[in-house]
Amino acid sequence: MKKLLISILILLSLALGVSAAGDITVTPVSSQTFAANVSETITGTFTIQNTNTTDSVTISLPSTIDFIGATTNQTSVSVSYNVSNSHSLANSTTESVNYSITVPAGAKNEAFQGTLNITAGAGNYDSFVITLNVNAAPAMTIADAAVTVAEGNSNKGSFTITNTGNSDLAVTFAATDLIGSSQNISSLNVVMDPNPTTLNYGESRDINFTITAPANSTGSYSGKIMATHNGGQINNTLTATVEAVNEAIQITESISKAVIVRTSSQDATTTLKIKNSGNVALSSVSFTATDLAKDANTTIASSYITVNGGSSVSLAVGEEKNITIAITPQVSYIDGDYTGNITINYGAGKSHTESYSAEVRSAGAFIGVPAEVNLGSESGEERGKNVTTSFTLSNAGSAGDSSLTGITVSSTASSDYKIEFSKDNSNFYSTLDVGSLLVGGSQTIYVKGYIPLDQDSGSDMDIGNIEIRSNEANATITKFYLSTEMMLRIEDLDISVESETHSNMDNGDTVKHEAKPGDKVEIDLKIENLFSSSSDIDIDDVSVKVTVEGIDDEDDIELESSEFSINSGKSKTVDLEFTVPYKVDTSSYDIVIEVEGRDDERADHEVTWTVKLPVEKETHKLMITKAAFGQSTVECIRSTSFSVKVLNIGDRKENEGVIEVIGPDFKIDDEIDFEFDNRIDEDDIEFSKTYSIDARDMKPGTYKITVMAYYAEDDLSDKSVAELVVKDCAADGIQVEQDEEDSEAIILEQKAEDIMEDGGAVGQEIGEDGEERSFKQSGGYTFLLIFGNLVVIAVAVFLVFKYLIAPQKEE
Repeated sequence: MKKLLISILILLSLALGVSAAGDITVTPVSSQTFAANVSETITGTFTIQNTNTTDSVTISLPSTIDFIGATTNQTSVSVSYNVSNSHSLANSTTESVNYSITVPAGAKNEAFQGTLNITAGAGNYDSFVITLNVNAAPAMTIADAAVTVAEGNSNKGSFTITNTGNSDLAVTFAATDLIGSSQNISSLNVVMDPNPTTLNYGESRDINFTITAPANSTGSYSGKIMATHNGGQINNTLTATVEAVNEAIQITESISKAVIVRTSSQDATTTLKIKNSGNVALSSVSFTATDLAKDANTTIASSYITVNGGSSVSLAVGEEKNITIAITPQVSYIDGDYTGNITINYGAGKSHTESYSAEVRSAGAFIGVPAEVNLGSESGEERGKNVTTSFTLSNAGSAGDSSLTGITVSSTASSDYKIEFSKDNSNFYSTLDVGSLLVGGSQTIYVKGYIPLDQDSGSDMDIGNIEIRSNEANATITKFYLSTEMMLRIEDLDISVESETHSNMDNGDTVKHEAKPGDKVEIDLKIENLFSSSSDIDIDDVSVKVTVEGIDDEDDIELESSEFSINSGKSKTVDLEFTVPYKVDTSSYDIVIEVEGRDDERADHEVTWTVKLPVEKETHKLMITKAAFGQSTVECIRSTSFSVKVLNIGDRKENEGVIEVIGPDFKIDDEIDFEFDNRIDEDDIEFSKTYSIDARDMKPGTYKITVMAYYAEDDLSDKSVAELVVKDCAADGIQVEQDEEDSEAIILEQKAEDIMEDGGAVGQEIGEDGEERSFKQSGGYTFLLIFGNLVVIAVAVFLVFKYLIAPQKEE
């Protein structure tokens, strides 16, 4: 029993020891309150005591501290120590720790407090508070200022000031005299607003100023703006350009035609928009109108025309104003088109005259509608769903015209589109009863339609008309369009020029790598079926057509893929390539990429992209495009030809081009001066020449001709070497002559021998030395030759006997 009690006490002791592990006490040694400048480093000391009497603990020191101020905070400020941030402290041990903190550069001038938490073991910690009073460090910047002013006048300018210090600033402004070449502008002529001002911590503000230029002071002036604050004074440049007085009026919007309804009780109006485009304010701008004239005998008197209510206006520099022209209708006016003038009087006796027109007519009814209505967004709408848009219907008549009554709206579009109209975007009808509209009145018309599943993709597809009818007038919107979503997409486009690739191109981009004549261009497209996988709508008969416009001697290069299918939600890659022709001009060429396909609902999809390929030719480049024999090997017939072609694929005309053709074995040593053009539409862009080659006297072997192309007479641009192989004649034992008169006999002899060989009369045998010999070299050939000669002689004797001797016996 005693042993059991001791064991329990030991276990309890151990358990109590573990629970106490990690107990620490943190005690600041030095003062933890600091006053410091921004960017200055503060240091302090504290002790850590491991109060556990049996176990060591792991001390964790924070790497940052947050300082909380009255109006601002400085978070995650770095803290460094003379010991490791994480280290072991033995039981019943006390250590001294030094720390240092650098005051952040942007810290505001105020008091901050931060808590430094030290952790030990399994979450036990202690802490202490650091108080940081940041000293004021006032600073500000001021931007240069410039203004243009007319002599004898005033004008305003502004400059920007920024508080770059850490405290609020009280700022006052002053200017020095502005110094000119022959006179000065007094500082009293420069007024700041506001002055003085308070610029808060971190604030940036524009300060306005006004400069008054004395009379007769044209020229350039320079001085200083001085800003004084509680941290000192800074200044920057102030320049003024004084110009001669320029009074000017600009018409910024032409006068629209005035429509005068003779029987109306209201004035017909139109608007003139004017602007002060000079450099001085205009205080009294007035207007006068001439008679409106239809012809020499038909006019509307100026007494019926009022401009701006008969009042003048003032215009500050750069200010715009609308001026109303009102014409009082009279029943006596004669219908037709009239013209007249408005004169604008301003400044010191200056004026500007603007013409305008008017139409006189009887009362009527006029429906205002847009030129087009598009049922769908620019990117297109999804098939199988309804889509809504709207347009404004108005009574576009002038004062005195009729109201519109009994207005209806309908459509001629196919019933497949289920077109309906509404005034409230809630209740829709195939034929909408709008009601009435007074002159100047309008009504929003909502249009709803259904996009069929088999609707081809594309924008601005005409599906019919929208008809507007009323008791007084009718109108038709002929451009009633539908835009349907494109479900084929060029997901990725990469174009490579030789080894350089421009990846992830978009429609309208320009390939960033310039191509040269002869370069290979690869076009890699990734095409996506945008139908979701769950829709299970495949797009079949997909093809890609690429047209490089005008690049091949002003003709197109066309490339086309074979047809393929893309499953819903999937993509496929197509690779096409072409070579930039040698006959090409330096330019940027359109690469038009057209992708077409048809989905399972029989709807067509087509997407077209255009990107540009820049082609840049070398400054000087003559290229030998052909240096070749007509036959590269000759045997029995030892005559052939040699052709040379040289093309200017450079960007410059070559007025001193030289072509050298050297073939000593053929007695060719030719040097040709040639002027090359550089445009593909010119004949002289290419040189060509053909030589006759006679190799009758040449022994079997290989013979060369070298062609060299030079620009600027002696700068080598290209070189090519061609070889002619001369062999023994293949006919056995026959020396072929090249004379034309013998050629027929030679050919006949060859044919005769061929016939003998084909008939089996000529064969091969093996000699005693084991070598294969021709039948002509064999004994059999000799025997047959002798035998054949005997037969020929016998036949000849027989014929002589028969025709010469026998007749004598008969006589």
